[in-house]
Amino acid sequence: MPEWESIIFLGTPVMESLSAMFKTGLYINDLSMHDSSRDLVLAGTQQSEELKRALIQEQKKSSKLEEHEDVGL
Repeated sequence: MPEWESIIFLGTPVMESLSAMFKTGLYINDLSMHDSSRDLVLAGTQQSEELKRALIQEQKKSSKLEEHEDVGL
């Protein structure tokens, strides 16, 4: 940007999770609106939470089955 006598660097940070991003002081609004990084972060987070919920439900079902097997013996 010649009028500012500055160089603008546009990039997307690579973070392992939203909490890691927040710890560095970055938020969703800090990501570029001109690429799909915001969408990818939000979609990945939503999918991760859905998988966690499904895993918890399966663990509860497994525990109940084990309890019923123990009672039946």
